[in-house]
Amino acid sequence: MRRYRVSGRSMLPLLKPDDQVLAACNSSYAIGDIVIARHPYRSDVLWIKKLTEVDASGRVRLEGLNPEESTDSRTQGHVAQEHIIGRVVCRL
Repeated sequence: MRRYRVSGRSMLPLLKPDDQVLAACNSSYAIGDIVIARHPYRSDVLWIKKLTEVDASGRVRLEGLNPEESTDSRTQGHVAQEHIIGRVVCRL
């Protein structure tokens, strides 16, 4: 388990800036789960997003709940599953 701090508004209204979440690293996940993932093009950036789809090649679609404030698969495309760090299990 690892603690992460929300820094943006992409997951409003579920998660607000400065909320903290606990993630189960290297755990299983499913469509509908909120996950922590590495940004596909910026290794220094982490995403907290909802997993909405797994395509035929196994890549995942990650989306923020607040599309006006979210950089996610809608603009960056599907992400390799290896980018997923863990599944959010609770807000602290």
